Amino acid sequence: MAITLQDSVEVEGREWKLQKIDFTLDDKTFSAYFYALSREHASYMFEAMKENGRLGDEMIATGKFDT
Repeated sequence: MAITLQDSVEVEGREWKLQKIDFTLDDKTFSAYFYALSREHASYMFEAMKENGRLGDEMIATGKFDT
């Protein structure tokens, strides 16, 4: 099953752009995606994720794609 993400989305008249986080684990590179208003905003959000992030539900197993 593939999940298609839009390059950008409009929320309350503001354009949120798709951002990518790359990370390496066991010599393999993985990616995660999120939306931010700008590259600078993305950097602040990424720092907040590192400080406050927690693992949520497994979306594929639960079928919850819009939570």
